[in-house]
Amino acid sequence: GQITVNGLERSYRFYIPENLPSGPRPLLLSVHGADGRDWAFPQESRFAALAEAEGIILANPLSQHLAGNEGEWQLNTPPDARHDIEFIESIIDELSSAYAIDGSRIYATGYSIGSMFTYELACHLSNRIAAIASFAGTMPVNPTSCEISRGYPVMHIHGDDDSIIGYGGPW
Repeated sequence: GQITVNGLERSYRFYIPENLPSGPRPLLLSVHGADGRDWAFPQESRFAALAEAEGIILANPLSQHLAGNEGEWQLNTPPDARHDIEFIESIIDELSSAYAIDGSRIYATGYSIGSMFTYELACHLSNRIAAIASFAGTMPVNPTSCEISRGYPVMHIHGDDDSIIGYGGPW
C-alpha cells in the first residue's frame, strides 16, 4: 500500500486472509530491522500463514531514511518529529476504514531496530496498540517522552549471543 503522511509518500505491505472471517479482526504490525525495507520481514511468510489460519490482518510498514532517525526508524521520538508514529497511525486508520479491525486487538512486533521501534509504539500509541513483542532489540535508551497510563503487555526476546546489540551492553 501507498499512503501519504504529512506530504511524505510512505509504503507498507499487507496481507489479508483469503477466507477472512466476518466480524472485527485483529491487526498485527510487523516492523523490520536494519536494511529490511527491500525484502520480506524474516518471518513474514510464517506470519502470513498465521494470519490465514487465525483470521488476522497483517501489515508490514516499510521504513524510510529520514532526518532524526536512528537508522530506519525514529527512536526516542520527540514531540516535533513524530513522522514514523504518524505513519503507523495512518496505516491503522487506512486498514480500519477498509476492513473490520478490532481496535482492542492491534499488536506490534519487530526485529532489531524494528523491535526498538515497537517500544516507541508502546509509548506513543498505548491508546491504540494493545501489546508489543520485541525480538533482538531493546527499549530506547533515552526516551524524550513516554507516557503510558496503564500496565502494558510486553514480550521481550533477546539472546546473550547477539553481537550487534549485546545483552550486557550499553543498549
